[in-house]
Amino acid sequence: MKITLPTKRPYFKRIPRCLIYDFIRFNDYRVLFYLLLQQHMMSNSWEDNCVIFMDYSRALSHINICPDRHKNANLEHFRHFVEELIQSNDLVLDEATTIKQPTLYVNKASDFFYPHEQFAILYDFEINYILSQSKDMLSNGVQRWKLLLVLAYLRLNINVRYGTAYNTKQNRKEYPETYHQYFRNIADDLNLHKTAISKCIEALTEMGIIAYKHTKIFTNYNKTIAGRTIFANQYKYDLQQKGYLDSSYDFKKEIKECEMKLQGKDNKGLSTDTEDDMELPFD
Repeated sequence: MKITLPTKRPYFKRIPRCLIYDFIRFNDYRVLFYLLLQQHMMSNSWEDNCVIFMDYSRALSHINICPDRHKNANLEHFRHFVEELIQSNDLVLDEATTIKQPTLYVNKASDFFYPHEQFAILYDFEINYILSQSKDMLSNGVQRWKLLLVLAYLRLNINVRYGTAYNTKQNRKEYPETYHQYFRNIADDLNLHKTAISKCIEALTEMGIIAYKHTKIFTNYNKTIAGRTIFANQYKYDLQQKGYLDSSYDFKKEIKECEMKLQGKDNKGLSTDTEDDMELPFD
C-alpha cells in the first residue's frame, strides 16, 4: 500500500548530516531515537525552552517496539544516545531527574536540533507512515529504523533545485534532482550491509517515496558491468513558496536527465533497453 500525500504544506523534521553519517559516535538506531526525542518536545513558542519528558519504554512501546532491558539492547542504546547529546551540550539534564527517566532541556544554540545547513528533510506524514508499519506489512522483513536511516541519507544527498523556474527543462538538464551511487558505498557510509540497503530501497519504492534505476556500463571488451544506481524522490513539495505539492515535478524526467549526464561523464553507453535495467515504478 502506497503512502497518501497531503496536498497542503506538510510539517517536517530536519535531520542533521552528522547524525546520518557518524555511526561511530552514535548507534544504529540514531535517526529513530532522534525522531522520538523530537516527538516528545514540548514548547509554547520558539523563545521558550523546549522540554523533553523522556520515558524510553513508553516511547518505544508507542511505536510497537518492545522495550528490551537486557544489556546492549534498545533501552540501553536509547539512554546512551541521550547521554551522548548531554555530553555535547545539545541537551541539558534537569538536576532533579536521572538519565533513566530524565527531564531534558534542548539547547537553543544547538545545531544538532536546529540545523541551518547540511540536513535532510523527512516529512511528518512519511515518519508516521513508516513507524505505523508492522513487521507483516514491511517487505522482506526490513526494520523501520533502517528505513528511516536510509531515507534520511537519500534525502540529504538528492539534489534540490530552488528558484521560480526550477522545473524548466534547461534547469532539469543542468541540475537534475537525483543522486547516483553504488549500493556498497551507501552501505559503507551507513555501516549497514549491502543487502539491507537493497531491501530498504525496495521498500521505500513500494511505499511510493523513493524511485530508483540501476544502470549498466559497456566495457571495451563488449561486456556489461553494474553501474551506479540513480535515486530520486517520487514527489516534491515546494517549501520555498507555499509548500504545496508540486504538480509540475516528474521524477521520471529527473532520472532520465541524470542518466544522460552519466552517459556523457563516463563516455560509455549506459544500457536502457533491458527489462532487468528498469527498476522504476513506471506506468
